[in-house]
Amino acid sequence: PASAAVSFDFFYSNLSHDGSWLVISSYGRVWQPAVYRAGWSPYYDGHWQYTDAGWCWDSDYAWGDIPYHYGTWVMDDRFGWVWIPGTTWAPSWVEFRQGPDYIGWAPMPPSFSVGVSFSVGYIFRPDAFVFVHSHDFLCDRVRGFAVPRGDVNVIVNRTKIVNNNIRIENNVVVNRG
Repeated sequence: PASAAVSFDFFYSNLSHDGSWLVISSYGRVWQPAVYRAGWSPYYDGHWQYTDAGWCWDSDYAWGDIPYHYGTWVMDDRFGWVWIPGTTWAPSWVEFRQGPDYIGWAPMPPSFSVGVSFSVGYIFRPDAFVFVHSHDFLCDRVRGFAVPRGDVNVIVNRTKIVNNNIRIENNVVVNRG
């Protein structure tokens, strides 16, 4: 549902044993998974499923039900990828890009909110995208099919943002991608 009964305390108690809570002046309390290392990014370890609510990210991590369906991820210059809690559930909080040969996605910016697009001119960092060949989009595990990071800048320039219209339908956030 678009408005579930979750709170910061719920997130804190369910995620603390799988990562660290940090305070960043721009975002307040954020969480970073213990699996974080250089080269790690969100929406990389798992796969996509199409549901009534659109494209849903099915994480390989036991903790994935929370940070991939509530809140947004951001690449902080000091700490790397961190998750910013949010209380609205969605099948995924990503922007999709597509071209004839590739499909990619990157986490929505923290300024994004349902029903209101993010600020005009927001440019997704090319390194925030994960790309796969179009025929591999429904693979069982994205990590094994992801395009090497060194090729992402070229692919970003060969793809277009898909107007995914994240919106609320019948009290459910939908991301058709």
